[in-house]
Amino acid sequence: MMSSVRVFVAVQPPPEVALHLEEFLEPRRDVEGPRWSSPSGWHVTLAFAGAVRERVLEPLVDRVASVARGRSPLRLEVAGGGCFPDVSRAKVLWAGVSDGGVLAPLAGRCARRWPWSVGRRTAGRSCRT
Repeated sequence: MMSSVRVFVAVQPPPEVALHLEEFLEPRRDVEGPRWSSPSGWHVTLAFAGAVRERVLEPLVDRVASVARGRSPLRLEVAGGGCFPDVSRAKVLWAGVSDGGVLAPLAGRCARRWPWSVGRRTAGRSCRT
């Protein structure tokens, strides 16, 4: 049986940004409900491929990495936030991102580098977690 992994393309915040957000969240960690994730897992999803067979993973990573090569660092700002499903039953906290319009084109370029056989593509719809 061929094994597969769930694959997505994401931008991770620099350590100093994650630290700043972590400091902001620290006094809120006593709240019941949300499962707190590690800052190392915080990211902005650019595109989602779903389940990908492991044998195509390395070529896929190479194709998507070519999009980032030689690119200037992104300038993003945390802009707002919220929770799902609502404040009284929060399970997921999210931080909004102000990107100056750079993320959607970048997401599109990433998705175009994926072979059509990889799976469902969601370019341009970013999921911020």
